[in-house]
Amino acid sequence: MSDIKVSIVVPIYNLEKYIPRCLDALVNQTLENIEIICVNDGSKDSAPQIIEDYKKRYPNKVKTFHKENGGEWSARTYGLKQATRRICRIY
Repeated sequence: MSDIKVSIVVPIYNLEKYIPRCLDALVNQTLENIEIICVNDGSKDSAPQIIEDYKKRYPNKVKTFHKENGGEWSARTYGLKQATRRICRIY
């Protein structure tokens, strides 16, 4: 059984300006047993490269997935399907 306590889904579409700040905040949380699921929803900017860089730097925390653009809810749903921890709240 996994020791993941919290799964965080981050839907991403053309957020190169904001994603480093977001991911820095998430990887520096005091709770160690988290997974950060980044779902690139067809970004046209450098966001896919940025999240892949975070995956390389934090392989035990960050997971990345890339899909065709389907909208924010599509990305959230896709991310939930990848989550280890299935108890969640969507905002």
